[in-house]
Amino acid sequence: METAAAVMVVPLSVSLRLSLASREKTMEVSWWLELVLLSLPIISVVTDICRPVPVAIALGFSALSLARWDKSKESTAAAFRVATALATGVCVLGVDFPSFPNRYAKTNGGGLSLMDLGTAATVFGDGLRSPAAPKMKRALLLFGLAAARSAFVATTGYPEPEPEYQRGWNFFWTLACIEAASLLGPIAMVFLSLTLPSTYPGLATVPGYLVVNLAARAFFSFKMTSPTSWLPAALTYLAVVDDTISRSEADLGYVLASVALSIIVFNILRPFATFWHRLPATSVLNVIRRHRLAYFLVINLLCGAVNFTMHTNSVTSRFQAALILFAHTSLAATIVKFDDEQLLAFRSLRSRPKE
Repeated sequence: METAAAVMVVPLSVSLRLSLASREKTMEVSWWLELVLLSLPIISVVTDICRPVPVAIALGFSALSLARWDKSKESTAAAFRVATALATGVCVLGVDFPSFPNRYAKTNGGGLSLMDLGTAATVFGDGLRSPAAPKMKRALLLFGLAAARSAFVATTGYPEPEPEYQRGWNFFWTLACIEAASLLGPIAMVFLSLTLPSTYPGLATVPGYLVVNLAARAFFSFKMTSPTSWLPAALTYLAVVDDTISRSEADLGYVLASVALSIIVFNILRPFATFWHRLPATSVLNVIRRHRLAYFLVINLLCGAVNFTMHTNSVTSRFQAALILFAHTSLAATIVKFDDEQLLAFRSLRSRPKE
C-alpha cells in the first residue's frame, strides 16, 4: 500500500500542475513555483519528512477539483513519460542519502519498491506512442550513452552496487536494447523476448522489459485505454505483488506488477491531461517532454558530480537532504531549459527568409 502511494505522488503532482493550467489567465505559475509543485512532494516522501499516503491524498483532492476526462491519449502518454522522468530525477540521487527509506530503494532479492519501477515505467512510457517508424539515431545514441556510463564507472571506480544492474550493465543498456528490438517490429520483439540468452545477467532482464514495452504498445494501440482499465490493473497488481517477484530477473510477477501500476498511473493522469495544451511552451513539463533523454543525462551527470564532491552518507539532516535534492532537480531542469531556448533560437534563425 505504501509503495503504491509513493508511486502515485509524482503523477498526482503533475496532475495538480495540469489542473492549474486551466487558470493560467488568473493565476500565473512561474518556472520556480512549477519546480516546487513538481519536486517537493516526492522529495518530502523520499527523505522521510512526510509519509506518502497523506501526501498522495492531499495532492489528489487538490487536483480533482478541476478534473475532467480527456479524449487525447497522446497528452496523457506525454504526462506519464514526464512524471516518470521527474520521479527518476529525484530518486537517482535521493537514494544516496541516509534519510532515503530502505523500503523505497531497489530490492536485491524479492519484492517491489518505488525504485524497482523506474526502468519498467520508462520502458512502458516509451511504448505509449502511435505506430511510427523507430529511429536508428535514438538507438545508437542510447548505446553510446550506455557504453560511456559503463566506461566511466570502470575507469573512475564510481560506486555502483552490483546487485542493482549486474556488473557492466546499466539503465541505458536496457533502453538501448529495447529501442534496437523495436526497429525489428513487434513480431521480432516477441521472438526475441522468448529466445534471448540468459547467460549474461544484464541481458537476461531484456525479455521481461520487452514484454513490458509490448504491453504498453497493445494498451495504447488497441483501444484499451478506457477509464475503467484501472480496475483489472489494480486487481492484477494485488494478485501478483509479494516478496517473491524479482526486478533483478524481470520475471513474470515483476512484469505484471509493473504493467498494472503503470496502467493505474496512466488513468490517474487522464482527467488532467486535457489541460496540457494550456501549458506555456517554456513550462517545466513541456521542456522535459521535449528533451526527456537530455534530462536523464544531465540528472546522471549532476548526480555523479554531487557524489564526487561530497559524502552524501554524512548528510543526516532530512531537510538538508531535501534542499540538496531540490537544487539538484532544479539545476538539471534549468540546464535543459537553457539548451531548449538555444535550440529554439537556432531554429528560428534558420527559418528566417534570406534577404
